[in-house]
Amino acid sequence: MRHRVVHIIIRLMFRLLLLGVIELAWNTYPSTDFSSASLHVCHLILLLSLWIGTSPSTPADLEKKKQ
Repeated sequence: MRHRVVHIIIRLMFRLLLLGVIELAWNTYPSTDFSSASLHVCHLILLLSLWIGTSPSTPADLEKKKQ
């Protein structure tokens, strides 16, 4: 149980850091090379985490999970 709590806290801190970097990049005026690159990297991380973290569920997959 303790390891699970630590894992949740680390994931939460990473997400907050990611959102903070996105906010910092958006608040930079005029935009710099670093703010543009950090915004691209953060969006790439978000897209990859969504792609890896989700799996398509079909009715056949749901039947296999029930068995």
